[in-house]
Amino acid sequence: MNPYKIYKHPSGDMEAVKQGWSWPGFFFNFIWVMIKQLWKILGIMILALVMFSVFICVFGLGEAKEVLTDAFCIALNVTCGAFGNFWREDKLISRSYKLVHIVTASSAEDAIEFHINSVS
Repeated sequence: MNPYKIYKHPSGDMEAVKQGWSWPGFFFNFIWVMIKQLWKILGIMILALVMFSVFICVFGLGEAKEVLTDAFCIALNVTCGAFGNFWREDKLISRSYKLVHIVTASSAEDAIEFHINSVS
């Protein structure tokens, strides 16, 4: 069971966002960011990847290149895992969603269902 924040749009659409660590964000960062339509984050990730690649190409760095590449990938995974759900909340708030409830549930669907049942 995990805590979820329930956000509701004025049109009635609801989204549940799990609190804490995002395992999908950690393991599938680029794909997860695209599925969640976090376009600004995707742009920042691509820009960081391009800048890192240019840095590696310009400075060469020999064998350190592999260690730095691994460290960059791990840092990217950890960042997406740690902040992924916060980014989702930020996107929803920017699209006029309002926080209406915080519930504990086993899935996002169950969290929304619990909220609907508790309100009616």
